Amino acid sequence: MEQELARIVRQFSDHRRERRIEAVRLLGAHWPASLPYLRKALQGTDDPMRLAAAEVLGSVGDDRAIEPLLNALKSNCLARSAQRQRVLGLLLLVATLGIIAGGVVWGITALKYGGFATIPFHLISGLARYYDSRKKRSALNGAIVAALAEIASRHPTPEIRRVLPELHALSADALQQKASFRATTREAATRIEALTAAQQGLPLPAAVPAVDAGAEPQTLPLPAHNQELQEATLPRTVGG
Repeated sequence: MEQELARIVRQFSDHRRERRIEAVRLLGAHWPASLPYLRKALQGTDDPMRLAAAEVLGSVGDDRAIEPLLNALKSNCLARSAQRQRVLGLLLLVATLGIIAGGVVWGITALKYGGFATIPFHLISGLARYYDSRKKRSALNGAIVAALAEIASRHPTPEIRRVLPELHALSADALQQKASFRATTREAATRIEALTAAQQGLPLPAAVPAVDAGAEPQTLPLPAHNQELQEATLPRTVGG
């Protein structure tokens, strides 16, 4: 398996995009040994590979994929948080409108200089370009959200509820997210909440250390049956 995984991962650097995407999709057949490589693809800068990795993790449906998917969702947002990104987007809008309002008042008294009239236009167009760049992340975010919802349907553990604050923030961010993505994210959050309602009050599980896929499995020593039998045998009492 190690040789096959190494051959697949070498395709990550292929100059053809379809070959790179094919390599990511092939990793699904080698789960869970392929988790480190899917994590690598998800954390990269190649968006088609990242999207394919999210889809593979969703099709696998293993709760071990929650953490890398949540990290990928956060890294796709400013300040690594959908909640902080939403606040920053609102602040940027308020600041821009304030500058425009002040510029208009000031520009009315300085029309003879001409150039000041273009300031509001440049600010508005710059703000629109920023919001558009954020909305272009919706396809990748959508694949991640769909994968998390699929995992929740198979493993409704308390850990999956960690994604809910991010999903709620994304679904409420009308400035930086497409309407279709916000609708599907809202549906996914509702679905996860319903699936994990019974787990809401339970503590989150402790983090499990990562297992090296190439390491030999450790075996526990077999019990000493004679000793167990000896300990399990009660001493006989002598009748009076």
